[in-house]
Amino acid sequence: MNAYHLNNAPADTVYKMFAFQYGPLEKRIKAAILSRPGGEKAWKQYQALPAIKKIAILDRVAAQLGL
Repeated sequence: MNAYHLNNAPADTVYKMFAFQYGPLEKRIKAAILSRPGGEKAWKQYQALPAIKKIAILDRVAAQLGL
């Protein structure tokens, strides 16, 4: 898939394509969220986000961690 297709693909498709990249990071985020008070509610809110917002969050966290 080239850049044109990637830019025009639905966010859910892009999210699934990069699951191998986001999966381990998402597990770390989940562990961090669930370890805090009220973490269950926060995790459910995260899961309810559209895929494009999840991608943005994961990209931002990865950049902050230097991944």
